[in-house]
Amino acid sequence: MSRAPNMQRRNSSFTVRSGEVAWTTPKDKGQKPGPRSGHTITCVQEKGILFGGCGVGEGASAVFNDTYILHIADGYRWEKVDAMGDLPHPRWRH
Repeated sequence: MSRAPNMQRRNSSFTVRSGEVAWTTPKDKGQKPGPRSGHTITCVQEKGILFGGCGVGEGASAVFNDTYILHIADGYRWEKVDAMGDLPHPRWRH
C-alpha cells in the first residue's frame, strides 16, 4: 500500500437499472471491500470486478492493489480475490 490523501470514503453499494432513473441500495453480503475512492469496477456478465482505489489500510491513508468480485446474480455477494501472477502496482483514479 502507498500513501493517499485523507478523504471520507464509504463502502456502500448502489444499483441503477438501464432505462430507469431510480437508484436502489441492495443488501449485499460476503467480504466487502473497505471504504475507498478512486477505484475501478468493471462489469463482466453477472459480475463486477473491483480493483484498487484509496482509503485507510492499517490505520493510515493507503492506495490499494486488491481485487474483489461482486457476484450480482448471487444476491450481491462480495468475494476478495487472491490474485496470482505479476500484480499491478497500487493505484487510484485510474
